[in-house]
Amino acid sequence: EILQTLVCKHCMNANMDAEFLPESAEDLRLSFAEIPKHLMSCPHVPVDVKNKLETVKAFRAVQEAMLKRGSHKKFVNKVWKKVDNYFASENESLIDEPLF
Repeated sequence: EILQTLVCKHCMNANMDAEFLPESAEDLRLSFAEIPKHLMSCPHVPVDVKNKLETVKAFRAVQEAMLKRGSHKKFVNKVWKKVDNYFASENESLIDEPLF
């Protein structure tokens, strides 16, 4: 099995060690909130990104009310599949580049 590690691209560019190592789509889903928490507290994330994240966060409750039950799980499963396919790629040079 291929090990997937998600790394904050801002920390990576600053040679920091901010890794998130989910072992399954379920792990990713259950700890998904940690990603924006990190982005908001990371000193390397640009202010404009943090401002956009705050704006998006303000609409979360409205968006959640409009989503069908299970939508978040489906979304995370799609993300997990994309990460899995990315790391399973035969092109080794892609491994060192940010996924998103």
